[in-house]
Amino acid sequence: MNSDRRNSLIVLVIWVFISALTTGQIYFRFLAIGEDKDIILLLISQLSRWFGWILFIPLIYRAKTWIDKYRSFSLRISLHFILCFVLVAIYLLYYLITEVIIYHTDYTNLRYLYQFVSLIHWNVLIYLGILSTAYMQDYYSQIQNQQLLAARLENQLSHAQLATLRMQIQPHFLFNTLNTISSVMHKDIEMADKIITRMGDLLRRSLDLTEQQLITIEDEISFLKNYLDIESIRFQDRLTVDYEIDESSRDLKIPALILQPLVENALKHGLAKSTQGIVHIQIKTDGGNLIISITDNGEGFNENDEIKSGGIGLKNCRDRLYLIYGDSAKLTLENIEKNKTKAQLTIPLGLKK
Repeated sequence: MNSDRRNSLIVLVIWVFISALTTGQIYFRFLAIGEDKDIILLLISQLSRWFGWILFIPLIYRAKTWIDKYRSFSLRISLHFILCFVLVAIYLLYYLITEVIIYHTDYTNLRYLYQFVSLIHWNVLIYLGILSTAYMQDYYSQIQNQQLLAARLENQLSHAQLATLRMQIQPHFLFNTLNTISSVMHKDIEMADKIITRMGDLLRRSLDLTEQQLITIEDEISFLKNYLDIESIRFQDRLTVDYEIDESSRDLKIPALILQPLVENALKHGLAKSTQGIVHIQIKTDGGNLIISITDNGEGFNENDEIKSGGIGLKNCRDRLYLIYGDSAKLTLENIEKNKTKAQLTIPLGLKK
């Protein structure tokens, strides 16, 4: 239903409601003094009497829009006063004609004349009521527009912040990979060449994901495997990566490149000194949450070590999770069993901030 039809329906409902309300008041007033009036005729009478003001409503709304263009407050008040005077005069003329022609009211009778004059201030109040309603609707509309604008700006800000965080991640793993190349270049040129080739593939893949804030777990794991291909060259036979992924979760979406910093953290702080490193990646759903666990068999950490290992990677992950999911998602880092560290992502299914 378009706005014009909706507004017309609202006006129609108001017209019938007010007419029915005044009909009831008049009917019971006559009933109180012992006169039994035909309620249908009374309703028709009230419908005809209120019809004049119903016709004036669109005119008052349009006039208000025109009058509001003037900056001078006194001029706007004056114009509304003139419009009120004209419309009340027209309505009273309409009322007088209908009373004389349809109801044969004798205004030579002073009682009816006084009753007619008393209608003036009531009709002024009706004009003010319609005008006040128009201003309240404008005020409500402005509040709604401001709320929509604020929500739009907040959404744009969140996207900008997420883009900034994504831009931090790409140079971060690029810098670390360049360090890896630098460390092996003087020892094994062939290995360095392999890493450079894999790094090119990894960068192309990351650029493909630049415009996507959320990607499927399938795509995220594919990117992660490209990254681990580089790390496996550096670790050679000292690195084993196990995957335990629920098939039903592969099409679920998570923030792009969210797992790479966690795996990098496990390799850098957990397995760097290990003779045989194992990284276990588990992805499953639990109730209304997606649980992603990355466990390594490194040296573990104490409380101070956890703070030191926060770095850009983990802080970046936490910031991105908050921007997308608010407080509903979390990233935890804990020691489990002997010398095992587990980073766990808990992401609500189907929920964004």
